Amino acid sequence: MTKRQATTELEELFQEQTIQNEISKMDASVENERLPRLRSEARIRTNKRNNERGSAKHRKISTKTLDDLPDEVLLKICAFLRIRNLVNCSGVSKRIRRVCHDESLWQKINLYGKIVPSEFIELVLANGCKYLNLQDAQINGTLSLPNDTYQVKYLNMSGLIANMESVQELVLSCSFSIEKLSLSGLELDEKMLSAIFKNENLTVLDVSKCSDGMIFSHEWRIEYFNQLLNCDKLTELNLCHIKFMGSSQWDLVRCLVNNLPPNLEKFGFNDLFDPEVKIIVNRCKKLTKLDMFGACELTKESITYIVENLPELVELDVSVSTIRIDSIDFDSLVELKSLSNLKLLIIDGLGPDHLTKSLQSQLSNTTINTEMTG
Repeated sequence: MTKRQATTELEELFQEQTIQNEISKMDASVENERLPRLRSEARIRTNKRNNERGSAKHRKISTKTLDDLPDEVLLKICAFLRIRNLVNCSGVSKRIRRVCHDESLWQKINLYGKIVPSEFIELVLANGCKYLNLQDAQINGTLSLPNDTYQVKYLNMSGLIANMESVQELVLSCSFSIEKLSLSGLELDEKMLSAIFKNENLTVLDVSKCSDGMIFSHEWRIEYFNQLLNCDKLTELNLCHIKFMGSSQWDLVRCLVNNLPPNLEKFGFNDLFDPEVKIIVNRCKKLTKLDMFGACELTKESITYIVENLPELVELDVSVSTIRIDSIDFDSLVELKSLSNLKLLIIDGLGPDHLTKSLQSQLSNTTINTEMTG
């Protein structure tokens, strides 16, 4: 090959390569113009498919009803409802009613301060309620309950506004299952008291500010106080401001303190003298709280009995009591410092402020409250 021929061939190759480059550039340009459009079309197709799938899925869910949900799911949903809504929902169907009346949804019912019809209380109990708070509530109508059929463990009826028949029905229907019972401020009758004191499972009883509405014989009152010994599991008993009608009060008080369950940890009563205090602290050595608010007359002897017999005492209330505070009695109060667990002493009648300050300095681990009155 001559030099001229070689040069010509190189020129031809160069021209061909240049043409190929130009063609590639043109193809790339075309692709660059088409690419955004292709991508846009792809996105449109993808969105369309997703929308179609979403619509199909939505249509599938929207066809479901409550009947398609298992009872376990319905029960969890109902657990978020208030009692009022639960009652309303129970009218949807027989199945929903059965779920809404499941015992697990009615374990704890708080009707504090509410006005409720008697039929609702009957429904609550029939659905297996175990914790019922009726403090300061009002029941309209008269309850009709079968006796001894419910399993209520906690019943607070303090300040309840209801007719005597309804109060009696409630107490009698739960008397054998109840463990904690508060009847503060109510009138009690023979049947209720007898049922209460026969309950061997009772651990807490509050009948403060109660009165026995009927005039019972002295002998009968003695009998039901004797029944207190049956309540050997009783740890808290509040009899503050209880009123007895038509009988010898002091004989009853002596009978009461002589029959207190020995396992008591908290006790409150007013009509006490030194001899009764001595009986109480000798019988109930596990007391951590002793409320003698408004006691008739206490002397240094009562303080000495307490110090010698109640090493676990945490709270002592002798406010608004007839306590003679002189130098001797003040010294007896100082003896309380030997009760290492005593955290609160409620007392009045100490006289000058310097006596209170002096007593407080002696009882450094005890808060002395001279203003609380019950």
